[in-house]
Amino acid sequence: MPLFFALAGLGTTPAAFSGGRLGPLLLIVVVATLGKILGGAAGARLARYRWSESWATGCLMNARGLMELIIMKIGVDAGVIGPGIFTMLLVMALVTTAMTGPLLSLSLRRAPYPASTPIAGT
Repeated sequence: MPLFFALAGLGTTPAAFSGGRLGPLLLIVVVATLGKILGGAAGARLARYRWSESWATGCLMNARGLMELIIMKIGVDAGVIGPGIFTMLLVMALVTTAMTGPLLSLSLRRAPYPASTPIAGT
């Protein structure tokens, strides 16, 4: 697995960070983050989880960016996407994964479980 990530990193290009490309990069990160968090939270709410648990589920779905790396690598190898888009998507995967821990802590602080609350099914 580390070798796969190293090879994926070799496919990046610094041109993705130059000139007017920062706008699309930020748009990709924002849309991916909102889509994952809101989609995960909506699914959890439909399953009748509490709001704090729903937001936590959405935050955990935000960490799924590294799984997309495999598909992105296949896309680059097949010529479907270029190295600039690949670099932006790679940054998105890393940023969304890195923000998962802080977002999860934030969502669980909203309504923490009391220490005496039993876990269902035990």
